[in-house]
Amino acid sequence: MKYSNLMKVLDICCKNKTLITIKWNNGCIFKSNRNYGSSEAYTTLDENDDAYKEYFACIVNILEIIQYPVEKQFAPQYGKLAVGSYLEISSEFNEPFQICSESGTIIWEKS
Repeated sequence: MKYSNLMKVLDICCKNKTLITIKWNNGCIFKSNRNYGSSEAYTTLDENDDAYKEYFACIVNILEIIQYPVEKQFAPQYGKLAVGSYLEISSEFNEPFQICSESGTIIWEKS
């Protein structure tokens, strides 16, 4: 299980209570002012299943939706796209392409 740079950035934002803007390739952009730091997660499959996977994930609060996805929506298991709800982010599943600070500075970008 890999602790990615994305999780490091989200943990720092959590600790500092940083307002961030999160952007996805599907066109979705939203602001978050709260997350719960990274933690271990796993697929809901049986551990003996070949598709079973453990990974790090972070749950972020949706403060404001700037732009809704123009393509596909998020899979229901990652959360609901609505102000006040929470969405799971990880490098394994549901990875954004960019995170910016309140000033617009890019603090993480998918490589």
